Amino acid sequence: MTPPPSPIFRPSRVLFPDRATNLIAADGARTDGLISDQPYGHAKFPVGGWRAREQQIEWEIEVPTGDTYAITVVFQHISPRPLEVHVVVADQDLHATSESITYDFQWKRLVVSSGKLLPKGVHRVVLRLEAAQPDEAFEAKVHAIELIRPQVAMALDQAAREMRSRADPAWFREARFGLFFHWTSEVYPRHGARKPYADAVRDFDVDAFAAQAAQTGAGFIVLTTAHAEMYFPAPLASLEAILPGRTTSRDLVAELIAALGRHGLRLFLYYHLGSVSDPSWLEASGFWATDTAPFFERWERVIGEIGQRYGAGLGGWWFDDGLVNYYYRSPDWERLARAAKSGNPARLITFNPWQFMQPSPFADYYAGEMNVDPSVGGCLAPEDNGIIHAGVYRELQASTADVAEGDWHHWVHNTPDQEIVAPRWTPAELAELLRRNRAFHNVPIFNLELYQDGRCSPKTLEMFIGAKALG
Repeated sequence: MTPPPSPIFRPSRVLFPDRATNLIAADGARTDGLISDQPYGHAKFPVGGWRAREQQIEWEIEVPTGDTYAITVVFQHISPRPLEVHVVVADQDLHATSESITYDFQWKRLVVSSGKLLPKGVHRVVLRLEAAQPDEAFEAKVHAIELIRPQVAMALDQAAREMRSRADPAWFREARFGLFFHWTSEVYPRHGARKPYADAVRDFDVDAFAAQAAQTGAGFIVLTTAHAEMYFPAPLASLEAILPGRTTSRDLVAELIAALGRHGLRLFLYYHLGSVSDPSWLEASGFWATDTAPFFERWERVIGEIGQRYGAGLGGWWFDDGLVNYYYRSPDWERLARAAKSGNPARLITFNPWQFMQPSPFADYYAGEMNVDPSVGGCLAPEDNGIIHAGVYRELQASTADVAEGDWHHWVHNTPDQEIVAPRWTPAELAELLRRNRAFHNVPIFNLELYQDGRCSPKTLEMFIGAKALG
């Protein structure tokens, strides 16, 4: 039997007055040939296959009060051809020409109108693309149209800059590199059955883990908390109020902050807002609801409590699926960022764009997942001191997220009775990779699989120790 389809998030068509409203290409009515990338699960990916001027995507919006809106199209050049981008709304064809670009995965935000008066009422929005030169072949992907009142955009940009100014990433650069550990409810030991999550947290050897991490030469650790299933390794009243039984009596995070600190390492936390692997959380949190206010209020309570609880001890957040999950909900990014920095305004945060455009103006560093170029596609020069100077990640501290073992599937050790796969590099190769990133002040974060008892692979540990000896 074919399993029933997963629920999907259906957005409201009413424009938000206080933030951007993102019309997602995957949600629009599309003509033939326009296909959403990876149309499954909780994520919404860009729509590709755009090759003809006859193709279009259409949405219906409701303007609650007549006002002026800036209109921006978020798309990717696949072919190096200038494109004419048209947005038809309120009986007017708004258009702009986009020159091809040579960096940053070719993603671009193109403003087609810096201020268009939209009368109160319901309107059709139609997006079309065509080559700037008649009859010239082209190819593109589209992710969204953004509509925002210009005065709101200016205020949010100013707030984002002020918040970023209080989060100096100098220490992050000096740390040289970090380690990512997806230690979750899914993780298996080397042999045998896995323990229940609370028991695994209870038995975790914090001092051994910290000593192991310190041997690598890393300057900080990113610990994955919520991933496929929503759990948190500490007593957390806000999470218990939403879904009881998903926290622990032991505060593993506080103990890790202390143990890592004794070795000069800092702690970041990874957080995922929800996954189809955890239907109980999706129901309890209101994950699929069109009205996102209750869902994000719960998010803010959880993240805010964590931030206040650990204060300066929590150095940063790595929020996953910023582009393919948060973004399609048109969140109030400023409120999310303030909750994330609760208890520590200097805390560094990012909302992972994967290989797409940056979803939120409220970020301090580029997550860099799947980016293996220390120059970020030519947007970062050695003299930039790690701050990206061009493209959709500009003004952010450069970072990368890569797996140290196997291929891109090897983030979590979720297979029973198997060893962690072999490391990807020799010590000399890893040392050279670190040197290349250091030349650009780009900060790589390497994911290491971890057994449930908190041990990593001895072979991977040897690789890092060997690279450290090479300088």
